[in-house]
Amino acid sequence: MKNIIFIMSMAVLTLSASACKTRKSDAQQALTSVEDNTYVEKTNSELVGTYWKLIELFGEPATAHENSDREAHIVFGENNHVSGDAGCNRFAGSYQLEEPNKITFSQMAVTRMMCLDGMETEDMFLQFLNTADSYAIKGDILSFSNAEVASLARFVAVDNQ
Repeated sequence: MKNIIFIMSMAVLTLSASACKTRKSDAQQALTSVEDNTYVEKTNSELVGTYWKLIELFGEPATAHENSDREAHIVFGENNHVSGDAGCNRFAGSYQLEEPNKITFSQMAVTRMMCLDGMETEDMFLQFLNTADSYAIKGDILSFSNAEVASLARFVAVDNQ
């Protein structure tokens, strides 16, 4: 009898452990890859009012540059206002949403400071803003695409502490 209880207990523990491993969300994986301890995963993310940190741009992981204390991010505000940082320069403008999950950025203004590092990343970031036409939120990951490119940019929702 003790052997049956022991075997059943081990089976339950094994199943529980494997279920926990497969439940790791995209956002947790993204935060792990970002390796930045000043941010924590945000739950129940919504497009508006969330700080979205760039984690991938045109299929390549986004990394902060050594000589910069800025990180690329985007924030969607009320009244269709969008703002953020492309890694060196700040940007602001408007966005328009249409069902289902269509987005258009317009009236974008960008500061034009010269940065030693990261201008290539910034140029690609601004290109994504000009070409994105759809978005999706899955958990705490915000993805943008268009008809030609399946993954223009990916962001993770974070709380800035």
